[in-house]
Amino acid sequence: MASHIPHRVLRICQYIIASGTSQSQSHGVSRHCEEGERSAARRGNPLSLIKVKDLLTYSPIHLFTSKRVAFTLAEVLVTLGVIGIVAAMTIPNLVQSYQEKVTVVKVKKIYNTLSNSYQLAILDYDTADKWEMTRRNVDSGILMRNRLLKNVKTVKVCNNPKEQKACGIADVYYLFDKKTVEEATSVFNERATVSALLADGSTVMTIVNEGESRGTGELSHVYGNIYYDANGIKPPNVYGKDMFMFYLTGNSIIPSGTTNENENFYKFPKGCINKGYGCTAWVIYSGNMDYLHCDDLSWEGKHKCSD
Repeated sequence: MASHIPHRVLRICQYIIASGTSQSQSHGVSRHCEEGERSAARRGNPLSLIKVKDLLTYSPIHLFTSKRVAFTLAEVLVTLGVIGIVAAMTIPNLVQSYQEKVTVVKVKKIYNTLSNSYQLAILDYDTADKWEMTRRNVDSGILMRNRLLKNVKTVKVCNNPKEQKACGIADVYYLFDKKTVEEATSVFNERATVSALLADGSTVMTIVNEGESRGTGELSHVYGNIYYDANGIKPPNVYGKDMFMFYLTGNSIIPSGTTNENENFYKFPKGCINKGYGCTAWVIYSGNMDYLHCDDLSWEGKHKCSD
């Protein structure tokens, strides 16, 4: 094995010299290689005096640290400018996409929470049609809320329709077009709403309807509306973005916007795109909020903008 080492060292030396180093560097490499070979021949031990460290000192890697490949200030500034432009174009879309995914998870979670809680309430109090509630009555709203949320952790409850800000209800909500304003303090007072702030910062608000029809099947008798604000009082406070609606029926909780809902109310897509009330079912069953980005979605056709 030892007899082959001088030839390997020689090949290393030749490679370094031939790889494009400067004349002065090549001269230095040659000198070290020749000295190493002579020393190895005299001592009879190729490994004893061959200084690989010295050879590496003249490695072509020095080419990459020389002034000839440095970037100018102008080049650095142009590169940073391009990076900034790309970031400004992509980051807002990434943030919005992330926020939509978070909202989808929250809406699905509250749907499961309310559904399970209602089934437990049925065991304790029977179905909602037996609760003897009066339409748009504050006391009935309190009864409905308390029974629905009996098994849900709440931080605070608000029983005055005019003062629900402490429970995460904003003063103003916008319909889906972002132009039509719904004055919460007046509209919710008229509807005798009550609310509760949940442990995760979201809000549930209830309105009693007393068995009115919103569609076919379970929706033929709706005993209450349940509004869910996914982030409480924080913006955007827009129906279909952070405010969603559910129906309390005789046997279950049903998200607004299903195929069984009347066109005159909030069946998707019309009921979602026009006002925002009918977006909830789409979020739960399609798992996205793509109606914010395209207007040709339907239960029978496209379920994503990319389809």
